Amino acid sequence: MPETKPIAFSFSEITLFDFVKIIESWNMHFLQIEPGFFLADIKQYIIHDLQLGYAKFNKKVKQEGFSPEGIWTFAFVNEIKLYWRNYKVPPNSVIIYSPGSEINAVSDANFEVMTFSISDDYLLKIAKQEKKEELYNSLKTIDLLNSKDPKWTILRDLIFSELNKLLQNLSLIHI
Repeated sequence: MPETKPIAFSFSEITLFDFVKIIESWNMHFLQIEPGFFLADIKQYIIHDLQLGYAKFNKKVKQEGFSPEGIWTFAFVNEIKLYWRNYKVPPNSVIIYSPGSEINAVSDANFEVMTFSISDDYLLKIAKQEKKEELYNSLKTIDLLNSKDPKWTILRDLIFSELNKLLQNLSLIHI
């Protein structure tokens, strides 16, 4: 079987228009709700059924849409104010987007998010192998994890660090 090359990219200080084009598989709409020139950073590494991602916005934005079908995404947000589904998200929380779930959020300027995504098929396969199907099924009822435990921030930082290492180690960035 031929080796699958990852899809990887990193863009800094891109416009809202360019950002939306890059993430079109997320079926999202963005509305800048703060004056000034919008800039975003985005990084992504995709291989097989797994993805690591990062995004940062310099201005306040409204985000609406749906997460991709067939993909679970765990979004580790920073301490910047975020309203998600009309709920103020506590700092350093993890938002869980089940496949095809609604996204309705307003984030303040300098919002950052680290994401870990896994295909639904692969997550279910792992759950079955580990005899943890009840955990997989209960995951469908959870939208938000919040803890003041500093390990959440450490995990978020580790994902960011790993993403940067993966992008630096590529001899060629494929998009």
